[in-house]
Amino acid sequence: MLAGARGVCFGESKASLTHFWDFTTGSLNDRVGASNATRNGTAAFVSGGLRCYGGSSNAASYVNLSPSGANILPAGDFAVAVACRVMGSSNWQRMFDFGTGTAAYLMMAQRTTYSNHMRWEIRAANRAYTRDVDYAISSGVDRLYAAVVYRNNGALKVQYSSFNSSGTLLKQADTDVTGTSAIPSYTNFWLGRSQFSADYAANTLFKKCGIYSGKLTRTDLANECRSVFFR
Repeated sequence: MLAGARGVCFGESKASLTHFWDFTTGSLNDRVGASNATRNGTAAFVSGGLRCYGGSSNAASYVNLSPSGANILPAGDFAVAVACRVMGSSNWQRMFDFGTGTAAYLMMAQRTTYSNHMRWEIRAANRAYTRDVDYAISSGVDRLYAAVVYRNNGALKVQYSSFNSSGTLLKQADTDVTGTSAIPSYTNFWLGRSQFSADYAANTLFKKCGIYSGKLTRTDLANECRSVFFR
């Protein structure tokens, strides 16, 4: 039985896994939902997961989690978690990028020009809300990157987190999105590819990816990190 397929409940938080891809098994199938992924360009299965090899084109090597273009995000609060290993530095390379082109998106990228830090960003209400996290992304190291999108008193908020493979929180940041309270709805769900054509594809080994319905707390994510993503 897939550990992540159950609803998780730690403390006062409750969320359930609605989509889950385990690339370490050599499969693109969605093990919980019905959105089987595709690998594109030079992306290939290797020992430990699905390797994207980077490249000057944003479409050179990536994974498409929703080839049909269907919105696979839950209608209410949700979380996205990606377990991966960055294999080489590249400015603006995406760990994930969900969106509808450059007008609306939720993404996490590496910024080598600013101390190799993490760039989290959501674009909504005609404005990009950015969090640059001062924590270097180390090549060859397994990490879990997560974004929790939720409403609080009618306002849209995003909480970003990164964990090591033991479930230890490395960094966390929060963003308040003004001008809208709408939960996002997208058509592009990519690992390793950007909504912006000028960005490079990611040089990354993708291991697992999950989408959750509901708001996950830091404790929830730490437990999922240990029991689902790096068990």
